[in-house]
Amino acid sequence: MPLNNESERGKAPTVAQRFAGFAECHILYSLISCPVLFALCWIPIDSPFITVGVVVLLLLLYFPLGKLKASFSSWAAPRVLQEKVLAVLLPTIVAWIWVLVVLVSVMSEMSDLFMVVFAGSFLFALPSSLFVVTLFALLPSASFTMGIGVWGLVAGFLPPLLFALGSFVQSEKREKGREWLENG
Repeated sequence: MPLNNESERGKAPTVAQRFAGFAECHILYSLISCPVLFALCWIPIDSPFITVGVVVLLLLLYFPLGKLKASFSSWAAPRVLQEKVLAVLLPTIVAWIWVLVVLVSVMSEMSDLFMVVFAGSFLFALPSSLFVVTLFALLPSASFTMGIGVWGLVAGFLPPLLFALGSFVQSEKREKGREWLENG
């Protein structure tokens, strides 16, 4: 018997629910991963490759985080491309607006504003912020603002993309498992 209604497939989340689910997980994950920041700052690490590995791992963990959220929330998989695009695009736009705020605070030459924005970035978007700072430190760029801008755009895109992919995979897996159980 094919899955033909929402209750059999799981809850079809609205765009707002998917966005809120990402935001909730993103902020909690950032707060929980703060000890990693302290470890990177206080433990002497001889190799930049270890630092990069830890930062990349922090970003890659958005995939299983998306799977967990979809599983716990019983999300149904998106049925149309627009749902999938919006699941990635909306959080990415918010992140890119934050990158713009960081750039404006840098260019305004108001050190107090920059420190508040910079601290907020690490508190509420730690994996992305570590990604930007690590790449900026390791890879030469034309200017400070260009480095933050370019790496900030990448860091703003990766977490929503990986989270959404994880949630899509889990939702599809759940639905296929249910179909298999019903069809034997």
